Amino acid sequence: MNPKSMCVVGMGYVGLPLAVALSDHYDVTGFDVSNRRIISLKEGIDTNMIISSESLSKSDIDFTEKADCLQRADMIIVTVPTPVNLDSSPDVKYLKKVSETIGKQLALVDRNHLKCPIILYESTTYPGCTEEVCKPIIEKYSHLKCGEGFRLGYSPERTNFGDSEHDLSSVVKVVSGQDDQTTEDIAAVYSTIVGAGVYMAPNIRTAEAAKLIENVQRDLNIALVNELAIVFDHLDLDSTEVFKAAATKWNFVPFKPGLVGGHCIP
Repeated sequence: MNPKSMCVVGMGYVGLPLAVALSDHYDVTGFDVSNRRIISLKEGIDTNMIISSESLSKSDIDFTEKADCLQRADMIIVTVPTPVNLDSSPDVKYLKKVSETIGKQLALVDRNHLKCPIILYESTTYPGCTEEVCKPIIEKYSHLKCGEGFRLGYSPERTNFGDSEHDLSSVVKVVSGQDDQTTEDIAAVYSTIVGAGVYMAPNIRTAEAAKLIENVQRDLNIALVNELAIVFDHLDLDSTEVFKAAATKWNFVPFKPGLVGGHCIP
């Protein structure tokens, strides 16, 4: 199947740039539960200041807060937030809610006209979440079986917001699906918008785990240089100069002391 119509769920920092990029090649609907957000986008205003008004006006995206748009899509891409709870455990309530919404909408589609859409998650999560949490919810509310009424995939977002050098098009996209054909179909879609190319992971859990270790590695390295900066301060050394000197070795990866965080690292 070659998807032609896309529905991107969540018009935030991840979903909106993705929808704009896809709109150059596909019929795209941008779905968000926030009526205020949809009104702003229809007026050509991105209050997050990620996408310009000019880009929005050229994109020809159908912005809506009505969930029935999910019934008509060949591919549904989920980009909702995945925060953590106070005890640092994953908070997947948004993933559960959107999976329920998707399932309920698929249940309303006439079985003779069901497109067997690809439901792709981009939200950062733990290995197994897509197949063990999201899939059963969709099956429950849609009364469909994965692989028969819909297909499942995962492709972690990697955008570094505010960094024009590492935007959606210039960073390799990891894609995965429930089977080889689904993975290939997802790869074909992202190949149209990611100039750096796509990497087809062998399965969904591998792609989920890859996203986690990308974040863990960055977090740990920044934590390390923060500790080293404290030590160097006690030794009356300029930590910046120490790191600059160390960076002259070919296999030293430079990190700077400072705060760690972002949309994927709370």
